[in-house]
Amino acid sequence: MRMLRIIFLCLTAAVLLFMSGLYIVVKSFDSSGFLSQIAQKASVRLGRTVSFGHLGVGLSSAGITFDLSPVTVSDDPSFTAQPFIKVDRVRAGVDLKSLIFHRKIHISGIILQSLQVHLIRSMGGDMNIRSMLSSNRPAEVTAADKAGLLQAPVAGTAGRIRISKPSWAQELPSSVEAVPITIQNGSFSFIDQAAAMPLDIWLNDINAKLSGGSLTKPFDLSLDAALYSKDPNVHLNASAAWDNAGRRLLISGLRLRADLSREDISALNGISPRLLDDPAFKNMTGVILLNIAHLETGLAASLTADGDLHIVGGVIRNFNGIRTLLSHTLGSFGWVEGNVVNLLNGQVKDKLNERDTVLEQGDAVFSFHDQTLFLDDLLLKTDMFEFKARGSVDRGLNADFQTMLHLNSDVSAALVHELEGLKFLYDDTERIAVGASLSGVIPHLKYKPNKDFRKRSKKALFKEGSHFLGILLGGGQK
Repeated sequence: MRMLRIIFLCLTAAVLLFMSGLYIVVKSFDSSGFLSQIAQKASVRLGRTVSFGHLGVGLSSAGITFDLSPVTVSDDPSFTAQPFIKVDRVRAGVDLKSLIFHRKIHISGIILQSLQVHLIRSMGGDMNIRSMLSSNRPAEVTAADKAGLLQAPVAGTAGRIRISKPSWAQELPSSVEAVPITIQNGSFSFIDQAAAMPLDIWLNDINAKLSGGSLTKPFDLSLDAALYSKDPNVHLNASAAWDNAGRRLLISGLRLRADLSREDISALNGISPRLLDDPAFKNMTGVILLNIAHLETGLAASLTADGDLHIVGGVIRNFNGIRTLLSHTLGSFGWVEGNVVNLLNGQVKDKLNERDTVLEQGDAVFSFHDQTLFLDDLLLKTDMFEFKARGSVDRGLNADFQTMLHLNSDVSAALVHELEGLKFLYDDTERIAVGASLSGVIPHLKYKPNKDFRKRSKKALFKEGSHFLGILLGGGQK
């Protein structure tokens, strides 16, 4: 019994001595020279100025913690003098049990606090990230440099979480241990300087988690953020993997939910002045559900994707869609174009005087390749009309769509009751059908009825002869 007590006391003393020594080492650790060397090497290898602030080392119940603050990576000077990446604090935890008993460095997790990332695309289509990931790095890096980088705690951690490897890193180990990454209170901006329609999009209050993978295995991503809102209104889940051989990022099963009703409308003015010329866009509320089955992007800024989009509870405020559509589609009939309301009575007429447009259904199936968005099937449905479209939009926002508008049966019957000639616009379902093309640069699209509609319009105009013409010229009174 006494022997056991002595052994216990000796073990306790040894542990206390070890912990005391570790504490002294931690507190006396001088990181200034160490960080300076890493920053210089990282700057050369990335082709950007990399700077590190203070490295703090501490002990906790979970093990050893490394706090590095702040971390900045400069932008390509041809784009901006502002940082491309800035992190207020990077915290990495090292499991103490694994270090003591297995002599293995196990990073239990990485936390990036106030991460800021700014992506810019120039008018010529170049991205500010491309030069950093270029396969033609000017500096030669030796095997010793690579080994030294991997042995450094902070640099090794950074190497493990980097999404892509430039040419100098192709010989780094292809299999690394998965490290859970947490992003707290981050922000992301994307600025597109395209002449056709510049964009300035911001995501704030980003809280995200990456887990379950590594550079060679798929990892899961979960993200909450605020898109022009005081509170988080965007939620995203996806699986991703980096294909080092093809130098591309693969994303599958992406699910995004964005609640537009919680947006700050006044803040939307910063996205794009041209886009906000469209009253339907700036007054849109509801929930957008975006599903992308497959997305692939590479260093050459190429992007391919396919998926679908749905609008739930959609409302376009201060915009009467049916009145606008009727004015455009019945423009062939002269007087009717500006006096649609005078032709109708009852519930249908009341609908034309409503302030908002409520979407019962909004769906789209799309794909993206060759820098062009292809809409394979677009459907917008209200209680008064059904609008379908197919077509494409290129990077310059040049659009070309073929559309079909069906007025609901009660609206069609009400119009035909007042102007019998409009019955020639019926389709097989006894609904007024208007086929047309939309083309031009968004949002200023030109509307042109197709040949079939123009042919039927002529029949409608002349069917009733002088009686029909008298209705038009007489102010709509039969």
